[in-house]
Amino acid sequence: MWKKNISKELEAITENIKSIRNTRSPEEIRGKKVVLYGAGIDGLKVLTALQAYQADVVAFFDIRANEIGEMKGIPVKTPNSGFILENKRNDIPVILTVKPFKPRNEAIIKSLNEIGYNNIIKATDMFDFYSFSQTDTADYSQIKDAIIACGHLLEDEISYKIYKGFIASHATRQYDRFLTPGENTKYFDTDFDENKGYQRYIDCGAFDGDTLMTLNRIKGKVEKAALFESDMGTFKAMIDRIGDEAGKYADEIFLYPCGVWSDTAKLWANNNMGLNSHISETGDDMIQCVALDQVLGNFRPTFIKMDVEGAEYQALTGAKKMIEESKPDMVISLYHELKDIWELPLLIHSWDLDYRFYIRVYGAGGNATMLYAFAG
Repeated sequence: MWKKNISKELEAITENIKSIRNTRSPEEIRGKKVVLYGAGIDGLKVLTALQAYQADVVAFFDIRANEIGEMKGIPVKTPNSGFILENKRNDIPVILTVKPFKPRNEAIIKSLNEIGYNNIIKATDMFDFYSFSQTDTADYSQIKDAIIACGHLLEDEISYKIYKGFIASHATRQYDRFLTPGENTKYFDTDFDENKGYQRYIDCGAFDGDTLMTLNRIKGKVEKAALFESDMGTFKAMIDRIGDEAGKYADEIFLYPCGVWSDTAKLWANNNMGLNSHISETGDDMIQCVALDQVLGNFRPTFIKMDVEGAEYQALTGAKKMIEESKPDMVISLYHELKDIWELPLLIHSWDLDYRFYIRVYGAGGNATMLYAFAG
């Protein structure tokens, strides 16, 4: 029954894209001292956008302040650290840069109000890079058709509900329509039976090896494992963590201090951000990137995981040959760029490899929304 309503429901939801408007202007903070709440990827986007308005960002607020320290030379503090004097808190604008999710934002605003910050601005009201932008209205018909086409690719109703809620939240900018996160293990969801299995495992965005260790705990030792991590601090932590126990995890294990991309190239990145390190034209560090087809030509993967902070589309195109030849099971992040949630399934589908597609979500506000793809 749910499949019969896909076109009608998604067309009605995407109609909202036509009427998107920012409700506040960055001109409000031109030349002012401001604080940004959230020292992650979105915080960097807001920081870059504010440069055009000569705003003076004096600090980031983040609950991970002790871990982060600073971002782009700007101190990262906890809101109650005392960095902003109490008698100044009522006036200084605090811009929420965290991923848009209404319940979480309301909780953050309440906690800030309780310690004297009352001039709170949601970046989602001021900038349109979080959701569909006003420029998307010019391409509305093409975007609508792609969103509907992707909806029809999904195999089960749970996938469709997650997808529909994700699109609706962004199309309406009412960020309370995301589906509640599931409780299964991300990347290894027990909703799905193994198809090809994990014996030849590729991990793109391996962080400190934590996903390989989760795989080991759940499924045991594999035949081969290739792990890619571009953040050097995190890569070294992975080496230390795996260390002499490499044989516990795989008969053969390969660790690459690289990002993954559509080709072998050096690219600008915002690096040294741990989980949030990512390729960016405004980055301040060069990283080596590779195409999987060019470095793992004979690997014959049975499972590929990609969680690479917005580079998933390019990483997939750089692995097209091995995917065509081996048809591995895949789990791919869908939430770093809005368009990924429909473009990535459509990309794989366009290769005519008979993949089946499922979506699951593991974080609030659409965070950790993952595509599971199985051939045959």
